[in-house]
Amino acid sequence: MKITCKYFFLLFFFFLDGVTFSQNSKIDSLKIKLQKYSKKDTTRVNLLNDLSNKLYGKRSFDKTIKYLKESEKISDSLGYTKGKAKSLRLKGLVYRDKSNFEKSFQFINEALQLNKTINSKSEIARCYNGIGVLFYYKGDKNKAINYYKKSIYFFEEIGNKKAVAIITNNIGRAYSELGNYPDATIYYKKSMSIHKEVNNQIGIAYCYNNLGLIFMNQGNYIKALEHYNKSYKTAKKNRDDWLVNATLGNIGAIYHYQEDYEKALFYYEKILKTTDKKVKAFTLNNIGLVHKERKNFQRAIENLKKSIKIHQEMNNKFNLTSPLNNIGDVYLDLKEYSIAYQYFKQAKKKRIRS
Repeated sequence: MKITCKYFFLLFFFFLDGVTFSQNSKIDSLKIKLQKYSKKDTTRVNLLNDLSNKLYGKRSFDKTIKYLKESEKISDSLGYTKGKAKSLRLKGLVYRDKSNFEKSFQFINEALQLNKTINSKSEIARCYNGIGVLFYYKGDKNKAINYYKKSIYFFEEIGNKKAVAIITNNIGRAYSELGNYPDATIYYKKSMSIHKEVNNQIGIAYCYNNLGLIFMNQGNYIKALEHYNKSYKTAKKNRDDWLVNATLGNIGAIYHYQEDYEKALFYYEKILKTTDKKVKAFTLNNIGLVHKERKNFQRAIENLKKSIKIHQEMNNKFNLTSPLNNIGDVYLDLKEYSIAYQYFKQAKKKRIRS
């Protein structure tokens, strides 16, 4: 059975910035330091950028932009290239995650050029990875791989093994999306090996999840479940809520493929407790598809509309096409052709714009 326009939780480990799990205490600590330190110098710029980085990890985009604007303004007045470059790169990441790819490339590329003038190898590497993720989002996987490899080159030069492992995983994901599973597996296993070397348990768990996805795509559901369960146990132990939910979603997807809809819903509905709106929107899309396939069309429409609403609230144009297409399919099944056409039209428009 083919399930179209379905979301799987693809754990890229793209994000060298921000946090994997809740770090509210660090955000609060940085806010207190910022309140106490009013002098407009490089120390304040660094505090602003550090706080912005943490807020970005929490997907608090408006607050992130607010602090980055102050950081950039002070950096300009001081001629502080390092501070300005970091604020521009972080701003580019925010716009990338909001699907404004043109602005994102503009800011990250500007940061890259500034970092080259001061030979900041760590930040150059982060810029290359950021651009790689951008091209991945735009669908140009080969160009993404080229930028990831540039990023690895600089991270290897400064001996940042954890970052090398993360970007290596990114390359594996890109190859997987291209259907090149042998190369994807090589890069995932290489990434896992480095994560084991530096004892990064969460990194290992992410690799297990992504290897599970390859097995799932190949129809080897037993091996896929084996890898997902390893990922889930490690995520639970290390309190990584995102990874816990992602793995639950992928286990649900296996049962979805096998048309075991009760079990699929059991795992999908566990995720709905999350406060992560994007994850919730993905999950509601999948729940909508389960109801569609069970011919429970009204429940399908309800869940797909909820998914659409959340993506619209987040201005997440990149991911809107799937629930829009899916709800169009539901109306086709209901022989409501004019309504179906409107949803397909919207989906096409969003795909072009994103």
